[in-house]
Formats: sequence, C-alpha cells, structure tokens
Amino acid sequence: MRSKSSFFYFLVFFQTTFSLSQVILPVDEYSQEINRYESIPDFTYSQPLNHISYDLLSFMIGDYSVYYERVPSANYGIEVGLGVTGTNLLREMFKGMSQIVLNEFQGVKEINTPGSTFKIAYKYYPKSMAPGGGYVQLQYAFRQYNSTFNFDQAYRGKNDSDLKGSRINNEIRLIFGKSAYFGNSRVLSGVFAGFGLKYMVYDQLDYSDSLGEYYLKPYNMYFFAIYIGWKIGFAY
Repeated sequence: MRSKSSFFYFLVFFQTTFSLSQVILPVDEYSQEINRYESIPDFTYSQPLNHISYDLLSFMIGDYSVYYERVPSANYGIEVGLGVTGTNLLREMFKGMSQIVLNEFQGVKEINTPGSTFKIAYKYYPKSMAPGGGYVQLQYAFRQYNSTFNFDQAYRGKNDSDLKGSRINNEIRLIFGKSAYFGNSRVLSGVFAGFGLKYMVYDQLDYSDSLGEYYLKPYNMYFFAIYIGWKIGFAY
C-alpha cells in the first residue's frame, strides 16, 4: 500500500513539474525574443516624416515657392519646391550695378508677368535630427521670369504688338542650414546660406535701324551666386 502511495505522489510531482515547465518555457522563449529584438538597432523613426515650409526672404528675388520635404530617416530628406515668379526686387534695385545690359529704351516699358519655378534637393542631417537640426543640402533650381515689352505709340516703329521675353535660370546650389522647433510645437524655423553656379538665358531688347523695329536678342551667361534665406514651416 505504501509503494502505491509513493508512486501516486511521484506521478503528481512529475505531472506538476511538467505542467510548470510548459508555462515557464514560453515565458523564457518570450524573454529570449525580447532580448533578440533589443539587440537589433531601432529603425523606427519617431520624428515627423513630412515638412512643409516657405522662404520668407525669397520675395526679394521674386520667388514665391512652397516646399515639401519627405524625411524617410533621421539622416536625410528629399525636398521639392514649386511656385511662381514675379518681379525680382533685387534686380530692380541694382539695375545700375548689373553686369547685364538692361532694357533702357525711351518709350519702352518692361512689365513683369508671372513665371514658374521648380526645385529639388537632397538634405543630409549629420546629427540625425531631420527635419530639425543642422543640415547640408545639394539643390537643383529652375526659375523662369517672364516679361512683356510695351511700346508707347510714338516709339513703336514697325512693331505692331508687344514683345514677350524671359529670363531662365538653371542653378546648382550647396546650402548649409539649421532648423529648430518652437518649444514643443510642430512649427519649425530655420536659416540657411550657401553658394552655387547659375546658368542664365535671357532675352535682351534691341533695335534695328535698318528694319526700323525692336526685336529680342538671346544671351546667356554663367556666374557664381550666393544664397541666404529664412524658412518657416510645419512638420507632421
């Protein structure tokens, strides 16, 4: 009878131990899974992935663009800018200092009309804080300024209608900038500066004595340019 009782207790002990092992084993495996994933770098990006901004100083060159930046990781972003162009205030301000022979004919008025602009850039954030923090940006920019040359009746000559011209800029820029959040908000503000190479194709108004009329003569030129700006935007 004693042997049967001992065997009974042994079976209870064995079953209980086996059952506990079934419970403990998954917990142990789960712990191993946690440890395994903790050893893998965290690729989940907690910062905002989208950034919309506007350059508050670009109106000085007649550039009215809105920028959208996509931030796939904390290290880099891809930015695209679209907008319209208008009167280049800096060009108007420094006409007398310009390298380009500007259109200065009696009885002729140059009227600026809307144009277009497009930009695309790769932005690198060394401290992995995109879209905030410091960055280095390589950008391509296209800008087209349009204008209409209007003639007074007394100076029209043989020109029956106004002439339409343009100035087209193709630019490669290297920009250095830094952005920061306003407190705990999603509003970003930042300044930038840089330099680049600009290729300009433009129409110059001229007059032909033999034909007795005005015409547009195309020119082109390369030159270095300096860029500064102040952007304000919203990240989400």
